[in-house]
Order: sequence, then structure tokens, then C-alpha cells
Amino acid sequence: MLTPSQAGFRRLLPLLRPHLRQLTWGGLCMVVFVSSQLVLMKLMGRLLPDVGSGDLGRILPVIGLVLVVFAIQKIAQFGQDSLLAGPALQVSQSLRRPAGGAGLAGQPVPQARPVPTVAARTAWRAGKNVVWGSHLSTHGGCRSGE
Repeated sequence: MLTPSQAGFRRLLPLLRPHLRQLTWGGLCMVVFVSSQLVLMKLMGRLLPDVGSGDLGRILPVIGLVLVVFAIQKIAQFGQDSLLAGPALQVSQSLRRPAGGAGLAGQPVPQARPVPTVAARTAWRAGKNVVWGSHLSTHGGCRSGE
């Protein structure tokens, strides 16, 4: 079953407040990005029948509009990505920090046990004394019987 999260909305909203301006501009860029998709579809609806007619006088202005809208869309996408990434990272780091504020810094990283090779497993099954991980300086070795 799912357990309730310690990082609920009550804890999230105060963390967003310092980033309100950046989030607003990022949200505006998001609206421009999504709206430009609709404009591009509308322009394509105008462009495709004109392509069939072969009239360059009607095709070229629409292609120019498509390029302008596409450029606006990509600028808005860049703005959305760059403006929303910073607050998202800072808020997620704040949510991961325990109540005391110590965070993850300074906590020891658990060492993974080395996975024995096929040859080492075969030797262990044969009853030979095998030392796994003795070549790893951070591990210090683990005898097969331990």
C-alpha cells in the first residue's frame, strides 16, 4: 500500500513562494508554447490545400508565418525549460531535506557488495576458499563463508 508522503502540499506551497516570479514567467512560456501548437495546426490547414494548387504566391507567405510561429514556439520552449528547471530542483532538494535541515550531505553512502563472477561462484560451490571483493580498496574483502 502507499504510505502518506511527508512532502505534502502544505510543505510544498511555502517553498514555491520565493520562486513565484520565475514560475509565472515559466507558466507564461508554457501557455505560449502550447498555443503555438494550435496556431501551427491552423496554418498547416491553410498550407496543404495551397500546396496542391501550386500557387507560390499563396504558399510562400504561409510558409513565412509557419517559420515565425515555429521560432516563437522554440523560444517559448527554451524559456519554459530554463525558467521552471531551477525552482523545480531547489524545491525538490528542500523537500528531500529532513526537518532538522541536515540534508543528505555528510551521510555515509552504503557500499555495495561486489557481485561474484561465474568462476568465483563455481569455486565456492566446489568448496574452495574464495575471497570476493578483496581487490576493492573501499570494500576490504568478504570471505565466502561470511
